[in-house]
Amino acid sequence: MTFVTAVSFSPPHRGASDGEPSCLPMATPTASRGVVTVDLVMRHAGTQRVHIRYESQGAHHAPTVLVAGGISAGRHAGSTDTFAEKGWWEPQVGAGRALDPAHCRILAI
Repeated sequence: MTFVTAVSFSPPHRGASDGEPSCLPMATPTASRGVVTVDLVMRHAGTQRVHIRYESQGAHHAPTVLVAGGISAGRHAGSTDTFAEKGWWEPQVGAGRALDPAHCRILAI
């Protein structure tokens, strides 16, 4: 499979004043959901349009950790104030856990 159209997702930069990413805790982690649509040209299946749904939590300027779930996982890895339902990777994602949205941006697909 070959990607024909490169898609970039770049939220507005809200980082440190010198332009470098900051790993400092932020006051209120934010969460959002969205979809990116790409056209894939496949050798035996022609061009297929694919919709990749994502959920992001944490500061846009923080280092990003991509969480790609398996067959039974979705884009909701951990609960937030915005999306309060329990996530599929709740023991790892959240305040004081290995992936703390106050210190990194978590992008789950």
